[in-house]
Amino acid sequence: MAEDNQGFKMENLSKNDVTGNGTDHVDDTENTGGSKDDIQDWIQTNFYKKECVRYVPSEKTKDRCECGRTEKEHSRSGHSASSHQDPDSPWDSKVDIERETTDTFGNVTFTNNGNKAKYVRLADDTNPKLILELLRRKWKLDTPELVISVTGGRKNFKLNPEEKRQFQRAIKEVSQSKKTWILTGGTNCGAARCAGKAFVAHHYSPRQFLTRKGSATYIGISPWGYVENTDRLLGPHTGQNEVTYSVDDRPIPRGQPAPLSPNHTHFILVDDGRRKSGGDLQLRLKIEKALVQENIPLVVVVLEGGKDAIDHVCESVQQDVPVILCNTGRAADLLSKLYKGQEPDTEDARMKDLVSQIDIEGIKQICQIYKEFFTDFDMTSDMSNAIKDALTNDDVTNDSQEKEKHLKRWIKRKFKKMEANQNGSTSYDTIRDQSNLPTDAFGEVTFVPSVEKYRNTAKYVRLSVDTDPEPIKELLQKKWNLPDPKLVISVIGGSKNISLKPEDKRNFNEALKKASRTTSTWIFTNGTNCGVTKCVGDAVREGQSLKWMNGKPADTINCIGISPWGYVDATDTLVERQDTDGIRQVEYYHDKPIERRKPVPLNPNHTHFILVDDGRKAFGADLLLRPKLEKSIFADGVPLVLIVLEGGEDAINHVVNSVDQGVSVVLCKNTGRAADLLSHIAAEVKKLKNTESSRDISASDCEDIIQSTCQQCKKEDKGMNQLIDTLNEKEGWHKICKTFAKDDGLVTVFEMGNQQVLDMNLAIMNALLFGQHNDTDKQIYLAISWNRVDIAKNLFVNTTHVRVVEEHMTKVLLQDKADFLQLFIKHNAFDIKDDALAAIPLKNVYQEKQIFEDMRRLVINVLGRKRTVRRSQTNTDENVANLRRDVQKILGFKPDNYACSMSQRSIHQKRALWFLELFLWAVISGRENVAEFCWEQVEDPTIAALAATKILRLMLSFERGLDRLETLRDTISKYESRATGLIDECYRTDKKLARGIVENCHPHWKDKTTIEMADDADSIDFISHPCCTSKLDDDWYGSLVPSLNPWWFIPLALTVFLIPVYNLLKRERFVLNFKPPQPGTPRKRWHRRVFSFLQAPVTKFWIYTISYVVFLLFYTYVLLFRFDKELQWIDFFLFVWIVSMVFEEIRVIVPETKSISLKKSCCRWIKDKWNKMDLVMLLIAIIGFGLQFSDATHEWARTLYAANSFIFYTRLLRTFAVSSRLGPKMVMIQKMIVEMLLFLSVLVVFLVSYGVASQALLYPNQQPSVNAIERIFFMPYFQIYGELFLEEVVDGECAEEGTEMCPNQHWLIPIMLGIYLLLGNVLLLNLLIAIFSSVYEEIKKNSVKIWKYEWFFLVGEMKDRPILPPPLIILEHVYRICRWPFQYRRKQTCASNLSSQGIDSADLTIFEQDCASCYIRRVKKKEELNSEVLRCLQTLKMS
Repeated sequence: MAEDNQGFKMENLSKNDVTGNGTDHVDDTENTGGSKDDIQDWIQTNFYKKECVRYVPSEKTKDRCECGRTEKEHSRSGHSASSHQDPDSPWDSKVDIERETTDTFGNVTFTNNGNKAKYVRLADDTNPKLILELLRRKWKLDTPELVISVTGGRKNFKLNPEEKRQFQRAIKEVSQSKKTWILTGGTNCGAARCAGKAFVAHHYSPRQFLTRKGSATYIGISPWGYVENTDRLLGPHTGQNEVTYSVDDRPIPRGQPAPLSPNHTHFILVDDGRRKSGGDLQLRLKIEKALVQENIPLVVVVLEGGKDAIDHVCESVQQDVPVILCNTGRAADLLSKLYKGQEPDTEDARMKDLVSQIDIEGIKQICQIYKEFFTDFDMTSDMSNAIKDALTNDDVTNDSQEKEKHLKRWIKRKFKKMEANQNGSTSYDTIRDQSNLPTDAFGEVTFVPSVEKYRNTAKYVRLSVDTDPEPIKELLQKKWNLPDPKLVISVIGGSKNISLKPEDKRNFNEALKKASRTTSTWIFTNGTNCGVTKCVGDAVREGQSLKWMNGKPADTINCIGISPWGYVDATDTLVERQDTDGIRQVEYYHDKPIERRKPVPLNPNHTHFILVDDGRKAFGADLLLRPKLEKSIFADGVPLVLIVLEGGEDAINHVVNSVDQGVSVVLCKNTGRAADLLSHIAAEVKKLKNTESSRDISASDCEDIIQSTCQQCKKEDKGMNQLIDTLNEKEGWHKICKTFAKDDGLVTVFEMGNQQVLDMNLAIMNALLFGQHNDTDKQIYLAISWNRVDIAKNLFVNTTHVRVVEEHMTKVLLQDKADFLQLFIKHNAFDIKDDALAAIPLKNVYQEKQIFEDMRRLVINVLGRKRTVRRSQTNTDENVANLRRDVQKILGFKPDNYACSMSQRSIHQKRALWFLELFLWAVISGRENVAEFCWEQVEDPTIAALAATKILRLMLSFERGLDRLETLRDTISKYESRATGLIDECYRTDKKLARGIVENCHPHWKDKTTIEMADDADSIDFISHPCCTSKLDDDWYGSLVPSLNPWWFIPLALTVFLIPVYNLLKRERFVLNFKPPQPGTPRKRWHRRVFSFLQAPVTKFWIYTISYVVFLLFYTYVLLFRFDKELQWIDFFLFVWIVSMVFEEIRVIVPETKSISLKKSCCRWIKDKWNKMDLVMLLIAIIGFGLQFSDATHEWARTLYAANSFIFYTRLLRTFAVSSRLGPKMVMIQKMIVEMLLFLSVLVVFLVSYGVASQALLYPNQQPSVNAIERIFFMPYFQIYGELFLEEVVDGECAEEGTEMCPNQHWLIPIMLGIYLLLGNVLLLNLLIAIFSSVYEEIKKNSVKIWKYEWFFLVGEMKDRPILPPPLIILEHVYRICRWPFQYRRKQTCASNLSSQGIDSADLTIFEQDCASCYIRRVKKKEELNSEVLRCLQTLKMS
């Protein structure tokens, strides 16, 4: 027994280490809501104690007062018998117990285990909200995520070790993941003591107690009069005290006070002025009710118990609190039997005594009504699962069956039904004769027979007419997972079978579908299969069949029927059965005929049903709940519009109430009855207000309107006349007129039959936008949601100084609504000049989940690293910033040039760069419309289009979806054609400025030129454009005259090896001419002219070509004539030549600038096919040279040299790229080789199949050998080329005499040979020829483009080459290495690059933008022309 009271020892902890909830430091005044004086003042201001002020001896115990205290205790407290004016009057608690400011609160230290706890004494009628404020604000407890209320016996009942272990483990597991409050009686006996033992087991050590994530706070709510040694809690002075308290380890006698449990963290000592138990129950129930009202999950656990425990449980289940009944005896077992419908065991004396103390029939009825909230628990099983199951939280489990159980229990807690009481009364009263019981009708209904293909299943629930709207909204949004509504359309009208003209019905359906499809919409009807509701159901059916809009999934139309339970047919099929555990699944027949004054079936085209129950089998229950629900949704800021078709008195009342609340109403005129009547009144009121707007409508005006309406609307229609008579009897005319006079645009009349469907849709939108007095932001939001840019344009026309918030801009960008973006920019509605404001949409669009993941995948695939940021709730901004930098790095966009220097830029530059980054985001995320508009606004549209082409090609390289691949290819072609078309427009306008655009370098693209960006984007069309090729011509010839005959360069190039060229270059009449110098520029000296000649790429090309030819001559000579075992000088000379070539390749790989990493440079180098060939041939050459040093490997060296000669000679094809005729042929050969390899993969299948079969018949039972494997491939391969080996295949002759094995003759072999040749030689080879022909024709069409593209790379390669060729190139390498530490490279700026050509950068930008405008106009005009031609062709085809 001793260990039960010890808990965990804390003697070694300081005072500040002891907490109540991990954050509640006892002596830390800062963490307890302020100083001790502040807390003391707050407690003494809000809390009171109760004292008996008169001693009156009890009739049962003469030595005690009626309050339970002795006379000595009265005198000690200052209250005696003489303190009352009438000592002979009977004792009355209301008179003799008075409230006084509490003087008992502070911190108590239990000497048994060193645990410290907070306590306070307060009156039993204290407001529970003050107690919660004390716990959370003053004592700094975290708001709980779960509350476990342990109730039960106060006696010393015991649990066996296994039961004790299960209970302790359950408390521990539940509170590990959630912040938990555990409420108990607080005393060291009974159920409270069991909970205290769980406290001991839960807190393993003081350190874990202080640092745990999920935590349990044990709060004892104890009766002050039943606590032992309360005088110890008073302390030495009045106010907050530090006291000690000892607990004796002894049984508590019956009826005696019990000590506090030393294993709690907080105590609420409830004082009712008596020295008795039971005063704490009512206050505890109030505290639990306040917690439940805050939507904090609460569960009651019952351990044994008596009458108080039963009262606690009955009050809790009526507050929809789940209860766990542990099989521990008395109250727990009794309640378990009662809710199951079983009789209690009266043979047990303790049970019989308990039954005699309670109203067994009343308790049984409560248990039967709320049986869904009871859970039995066997103390030998896992209690933590029982607690989780008892809580109605859908997130507890992912199992669908468990979720259904939780949803079922939640619905039964939140919603009631109404049933009539059988009291035998002759008169009926709705309050007296009805009772609210947990609902028994909810689930999913399947409509049969079902002819609708789109959907025939709906969810439904039955609830009482007085249900609060909040749980209904929670059911719709959280439990039934409906998206938050952006628009609510409530359709009311005639419940009979009204008839609309086919054209009117079609127009109404189209308008309703269009209004609901443009945004997430809820449609309210009365849900029955007749009247207006049936028309709405037909529109919903048509709308649901259109699942896709413009290739994108459309929002589902959620049609919610709010129907009267008593007026719905076959409701008995919807009621829950006793044998069902989960959600009810029922079949419902809806095709029954409609009879007058009979219940009607539900409409099969609705998605959800709310069946309103008022306890009667009549119509009208929905008319009470539906307006409340609409009012609650409208109060949440959701746009609501009421559409009226036909209708009666109920429709008129609904309209009047809605207009009073500020809801927009659309009256469909010419549909009959209420709609026509209200339309006429609205028109008369509007006419009167237009003529005399300065005064209000008087009573005489109302009379005139009434008279005019009656004369206009009275017809032979019986229903209209009855409606007018009803209004006359109830005097409802004046209310309608007054309401419509105050509406100020809320009522919109739409005349059916005279306008197009677009007009009705526009009427609905205008009623919402302008009728509900929305501010401009709300109107813009609605226009964006409905995708009505025409409405937004009217806002900007009619309103001045319209500003668009960043949320609207973000929404426009994410939804790819470029027309709204253009409208906002045009009217300066979004301030791009404000750096902080302009950056918000760019950050928000990257935060969208799907876009973030797509860009993250792009960064991982392109940059080749897995360190990319992960999207989280804690550091989203940081992750987005990192992602943007990574994307900018991929594009070559300077990360800090836009963000850091925005404040230093002009407004025009800010605008251009803002559009540039937005354009790149739109291209990556697939927002084509936004990308198109932003491209038109950027400062440099040419390089922007090339950047888009580059990033899209990167995305294409790792995309796997076929649809996405096709889309990316189309977008790549689009932007490549835009860049090419724009530079063509510029070139035709001004060739010099167009050349400036191509050669211009851009600071925000890491100083890349436009043609370099085209190289990164692999844009063949752009590079092959005449504007770019003219630049390549200049680069190719350098300072030389391009018209020079190229064959003169061969002897001139040889002079590098023979003689100086001074005399050749000194004479101007020599055939080699230089470009004339610029005016004012001195003529170059001879050594500068020599250097210019040698620096020209054309000179380098011929020098390197001649050098390579000389190398091949040396290589061929050594291989054929001097490849001896003894190495000679020529072998070493040849090896030095090869090594010089290796050094040159290394120089090319090593990056010259820090902007390019070595890894990236290597990847770029290895992608080139010629570099791959260089790598292979140089490695083979070096290995072959090394093998020459050994006689054993000399023949291997010869073999490698011989094989490598084939590669060396093939490498000579690279020089053909300079020829416009041979260059395209090289591309043909390359593509044909790729196709041939694919062809071989098919050919190998036939080759191996025939080879294995033929060898098995020719050489049966042969031994495994290499020759056998060779014969499988050797003979079939050469048979394709005509070497048929008929001597072996047909005659069976040995190929050579003396061979051990000779082929066998077999009749099947010639047949297989014929089939093989037919497939391989005839079919596959001709297929290969056809493929080659296709490749040839394809490249022939684009031969010039391909040659210019290959020539571009050759020019770039030659520009970077040193002047001296191998092997002399080693000298230049040595020179560069020696110069490197001392060199200083002055970076050429963009300005100097353009100024050398006499071009101003500002003029160039203006020129490019002007040409872009002309090009865009021409493209749009062409697209309009094509559309017009297509429209005309379709018209002719239809005619």
